[in-house]
Amino acid sequence: MTRFPFRTRGTLDTDSIVVYDRLAFLDIVDRLLAQDPGLRPEPETMRDLIDRTDSVTTRHLGDGGRTARIGVFVFERGPDGWRFARAYIDE
Repeated sequence: MTRFPFRTRGTLDTDSIVVYDRLAFLDIVDRLLAQDPGLRPEPETMRDLIDRTDSVTTRHLGDGGRTARIGVFVFERGPDGWRFARAYIDE
């Protein structure tokens, strides 16, 4: 369900991209899920956002429907279906 190499970047365009292999991804996945996506006045986690997101709508789509952004997570559609490919991480 995750595309490797997995990439993260800070919230600024000038932030560096960090690349993770499968093993290194396991070290950051809990941190990614615990992040606040910043979409509500009250703090929530990405895990909470995922739990309350029933479906992907056109407002989530980008790049001609090849990507979908849910909070700070980016999914990419490829020949093998949708995969978790990138995340913005609050350093």
